[in-house]
Amino acid sequence: VLGMLMMNLLKMMKIKGVKRIALALLICIFCAMIDEFHQLFVHKGGTGEDVIIDSTGVIVGIGFAKFVGKRLNLYESK
Repeated sequence: VLGMLMMNLLKMMKIKGVKRIALALLICIFCAMIDEFHQLFVHKGGTGEDVIIDSTGVIVGIGFAKFVGKRLNLYESK
């Protein structure tokens, strides 16, 4: 969900193409890393594995946003 929301935010900021995808991916992975760092202090135990799982979800979300966006003309790739 975060990946899809980030794609929409970057679209509203008029960032296009591969730059939008890369920026959405980087921001979301950074959020996953910050979340795991935070979990170290609340005794839940943040792990690198969780960052990879979250990042995979982000990639799926971005891919879904691009696929659905093309079908509904929400995201132009220009």
